[in-house]
Amino acid sequence: MLHKLILTTALVTAGTSGAIAQGFTGGSIGIEYGNFADFDDSQKTLGGSVEYAIDPMIAVALDAAFYDFEGALSDTSLSNYTLHGIYKLNDHVSLGAWVGRDVAEGFFRGSYRLLRC
Repeated sequence: MLHKLILTTALVTAGTSGAIAQGFTGGSIGIEYGNFADFDDSQKTLGGSVEYAIDPMIAVALDAAFYDFEGALSDTSLSNYTLHGIYKLNDHVSLGAWVGRDVAEGFFRGSYRLLRC
C-alpha cells in the first residue's frame, strides 16, 4: 500500500505543473484512515480522479482507489479503476458512460454503464 501511495503522489506532483494548460479541468486526491469502535480493525484508503477536456463539449475522466483493511475481522486489499466518457450538452446537463474494474485479492469484476449526469 505504501509503495502505491508514493508512486501515486509522485505522478500527481509531476503531472500538475502544466496540467491546466494541457486541458485538465478537474481532479482530486484523498487519503483516509479509520478504526472501528468495537474492534481492533482499521481501514486505509487512497483515491484520486482526474478529468481531461478534449474540447469544450467532450471530456474523459479516470478514477482510481485503493483500499486496505487490517485486523481481526478482515485482512484484505481492494482496488477500483473507472474510466468515464463525458459529453456536455450545455452548462447544466452532461451525458456519460463509464467502464470500471474492481479487484479484490486476485479476483476482479468489470462493470459498465450509460448514464445521465
